[in-house]
Amino acid sequence: MPQPTTVLLQLSRHAFVHVDTKERIDWANEAASELFKLPSTLPVAAEGFIPDYRNVASSAHSEVLKSPDCFDTVLRVVRVRDQCDNLDNIDDIDDTGAAGPGRFWLIIDEIRNVSAWVENSREIPALPPEVEERPSENHLYDRLRVEMWRMFSQDAPENRSAILKILNLLGPGIGLSRINFYEIQPDQSMICQSEWCAPNQKSSVGLVLPSFIVKPFLSEEFFVCTPPSVMQSLPAIVRPLAKPILWGIFHTYSIETVIACPIRIDNTFEGALMLCIGRDLPDSTQFSRIDGALRSLLEDARQLIGHTMYRLRIEESRRRTQDALRESETKYRNIFESLHDVYYRTDIGGRITLISPSCQQVFGYRPEEMTGRNLLQDLYIKREKRVEFLERIDTDGRVLEFESLMKNKSGAEIWVSTNANYYVDENNNVLGVEGMMRDITERKNLEDQLIRAERMAAVGTLAGGVAHEFNNINLAILGFAELGLMRNGLEEEALHYFRVIRKSALRAKNITSNLLTFAGSTMGRVSSGNVTTVLDDTLQMIKHELSTSGITLEKNYQEVPDTFMDSSQIGQVFLNILINAQHALIDRPEKKITLQTSHEGGFVSVSFTDTGCGIPPEHIKRIFSPFFTTKGEHAKGDAPMATVRGTGLGLSVSHSIVQNHRGSIELQSRVNEGTTFTVKLPASKTVRKTESTPATRVLEPFVQLKILILDDEEDLRALLSSYLQKQGHVARDTDDGTDALAMLRKERFDLALVDLQMPAMSGREFIDRLAALPRDHRPKLIVVSGQDVPSSLESDLVSAVLTKPFRLAEVASAISSAFLHPHRE
Repeated sequence: MPQPTTVLLQLSRHAFVHVDTKERIDWANEAASELFKLPSTLPVAAEGFIPDYRNVASSAHSEVLKSPDCFDTVLRVVRVRDQCDNLDNIDDIDDTGAAGPGRFWLIIDEIRNVSAWVENSREIPALPPEVEERPSENHLYDRLRVEMWRMFSQDAPENRSAILKILNLLGPGIGLSRINFYEIQPDQSMICQSEWCAPNQKSSVGLVLPSFIVKPFLSEEFFVCTPPSVMQSLPAIVRPLAKPILWGIFHTYSIETVIACPIRIDNTFEGALMLCIGRDLPDSTQFSRIDGALRSLLEDARQLIGHTMYRLRIEESRRRTQDALRESETKYRNIFESLHDVYYRTDIGGRITLISPSCQQVFGYRPEEMTGRNLLQDLYIKREKRVEFLERIDTDGRVLEFESLMKNKSGAEIWVSTNANYYVDENNNVLGVEGMMRDITERKNLEDQLIRAERMAAVGTLAGGVAHEFNNINLAILGFAELGLMRNGLEEEALHYFRVIRKSALRAKNITSNLLTFAGSTMGRVSSGNVTTVLDDTLQMIKHELSTSGITLEKNYQEVPDTFMDSSQIGQVFLNILINAQHALIDRPEKKITLQTSHEGGFVSVSFTDTGCGIPPEHIKRIFSPFFTTKGEHAKGDAPMATVRGTGLGLSVSHSIVQNHRGSIELQSRVNEGTTFTVKLPASKTVRKTESTPATRVLEPFVQLKILILDDEEDLRALLSSYLQKQGHVARDTDDGTDALAMLRKERFDLALVDLQMPAMSGREFIDRLAALPRDHRPKLIVVSGQDVPSSLESDLVSAVLTKPFRLAEVASAISSAFLHPHRE
């Protein structure tokens, strides 16, 4: 059969059944399927489901038939026509007489109670005696009003159950099939939130009325509506959408008429009270007019429901506010407790009333330990900073980036930066101070290190300028002391004086070397050498001091490869470590230093183990830091190290030197047991047998040489001239580069000692001009300087370098080296 094209037949409250030519039901809507208990799969034989089917099929009029649910059913039979496929209203279908054989529609027009309805007329049976004696309807409505107000006055509800109590009171009291409260939603639809319905009715709680059909239910104070009246109130454009929904609702919930009572709060619609009159209600004429006691009852019900909704809105708003406050409190509590900086509040007297948990990380106190303390008096170290803080906050009302020293729980000093201001009450009265404190100890330490680094950079720049002058002075002192020691027939007292002068000059030389190395971190002349030789040379320099201190030496040397190094600087490292060991052995019962060389993993190691006082664990991490020392005034108590003066540069310089050689220094120490320093340097492939060598090897001089001395220092020229003449050479000197070039053009010299730092013509310029002289007038060169010589000056003409202050034996060695170094073509 052709399926109906309209939704009306499917959702109609009337039962529609189509019977085909074979007397089978091949289509039924939901109402018919429920009424006749039809199976879900069609077609089925009509006779098995429709009571008295034969009479129905041949009838030309409506009949009263017995249905399976024991209801009398009024049926209407129509012949199949096209109008049924596009049906808009059940009344549009006309009876066409007997159906006879073939297709026809069976329409169940009404469902009525058998005691109230007959074929073509409606009769109201007489009321029982007890019902006839009940009060009038107006009196009943008044009693309901009184009961409703009494319920609210005695037990004012705080939730939606109050609305349900009203519905439970009004529904059976008025005699409705159901009564609902619909609430407006944010999208302007309405949903059934509360309901009372008769026992035989289906619940509609949760039913949603779309926004496009809501307006008619809210348009009048009391709107008596049926589907046609609602449809008439809707715009034409939405009627096709609204029609099936309205018909479906009225049919599904057996509703004949609805009385809508809109509910407003502050002129805003909150919902509607819906009084539903069922199709099976014997008499609904009492609801044809809403006036009198019924109107008063409904208005009061609407007022009480509106009041309940208002209270619910307030409660909901309060709950949302509380939730927001709780969420905000949780949020800011989490922020407060996770602060890295310390937030605090004090009262007007300076006592802490509130402080964040981060105070434990900064000050070592728990918040409860800090509360009640006086911030300025208990934590600030310097009184003048407390006074300054109070003056600044009194003047400006706040302080920004106020840096001061404070003390933590252990008494240690920490740097703290504070931002603070007064906080006031609503009358602008000052209640106290609140602010944030930040631990800037690490930053201050870094700033201090930066200042020291900048200072050392300045020292390096200054040292480069003064080293020449200082080394010239020291060279004259050292050189003339050594010349004095060369004289024969000196008294022992004079020899002693010269030795003291030489020792002091050598000490000054070491101090200058340390300062330049630390400030500039420069490498000297690197060559392949053996650490054992350097170690023995260093021991020769300090052997007397170790012996007079009662210290014994034990050597455990292994054959080790050479390493590329600046022998002078590595010797300085060994000397610094040996001096520290000597100081650590003061007043020790056993005074012993063990020296060991080894080779492992591509590195040459030199270990220095003493039986001294050891280094405390808290000092080990800082032992190589610049200016850190455990000697002198920095020693603990009356420790032996308190009698020794220290600069805090020795180990720092040593660490820098070894790092510049791509090596490392390792330290192991136990208090009162001893210390081991291990110096590791990259090894080369050559392995030498260990042997002790003198500090300076002076080769026998060659035959008499003619030597030119170019230096602006008169004392240095006099020293070198005297020494060279004692060695059998011919020496001539000048302080001017131009004069020196003129002398070289006139006569031939075998060797020239040239100072790099000179006022008129520098040594660099002199060497450049020397290259222009004829080859037989170009002598071999020994460069003399108080600073490291750049590799760019090590030309073919430069045969050796002397670094001021040098010893006279080094001059002889440099001359020998120069004549063992042939010219490179």
